[in-house]
Amino acid sequence: MTEQQPSRKESEVIMTEKDIDGLFGLLSVYFPNNPKTKDKTLKNAWLLVLEEYGPEEVKLALKQFLRESKNFPFVQEIAMRCPRRTTAGERNILPGQSEQEHMERARKWQAEWHEELHKLGLPTMREALEQGMSLAQWNKALKEGGAWD
Repeated sequence: MTEQQPSRKESEVIMTEKDIDGLFGLLSVYFPNNPKTKDKTLKNAWLLVLEEYGPEEVKLALKQFLRESKNFPFVQEIAMRCPRRTTAGERNILPGQSEQEHMERARKWQAEWHEELHKLGLPTMREALEQGMSLAQWNKALKEGGAWD
């Protein structure tokens, strides 16, 4: 029978040197010839930046990075994917989550706006600039075409 480690509260879970070693072991699988996977100074830097996060949060962030990039990660790229902590381990939203939601709404609005412009026979701003129009000319065209009040 194996002895189980006592569970820690989520707010008490922080990265340890052993956790960083595990991450670098994973990185050595993806980057077998990269000397960074054996760099003790780099491991210490990662621990310094990531120590406030839980091991599972960091591992998830690293896996997300590895799915998106073929390059060895900078620790900042991993930290940015970890949930922000506010005070005393309190959780906040995932970094970029509200920004991501905002950007999705903005892209949807932009797509609808572009569709509306095309229905009116008007170019988008990018199309207008590619056609050699100035922004003032484009704005005037939008007003004359009924897109602006």
